[in-house]
Amino acid sequence: MIFLLAVLAMRTLGLEFLPKLEEGNFWIRATLPTSISIEEGNTYVNGMRRLIGSYPEVETIVSQHGRPDDGTDATASSTPSSSCLFGRSAHGQRD
Repeated sequence: MIFLLAVLAMRTLGLEFLPKLEEGNFWIRATLPTSISIEEGNTYVNGMRRLIGSYPEVETIVSQHGRPDDGTDATASSTPSSSCLFGRSAHGQRD
């Protein structure tokens, strides 16, 4: 009896520390010239968003362009990044 309880406890032990995986999503980072202005870089970021969003599987695109506001990432303002979330149809499931 104690052995069965121990096995059940081991199956869930530590899961509270693991985030839910979102497999199939992309995090895209681009590198623009370091001398580019934010305004000019926005034209490239908007073009990338239009291109990526043209695929029917893409449900949401979230982009960041500029320096991080929390100071923990040492990337330059010429490094935009985009998170692409796919809908259910991209994972082979029916809508």
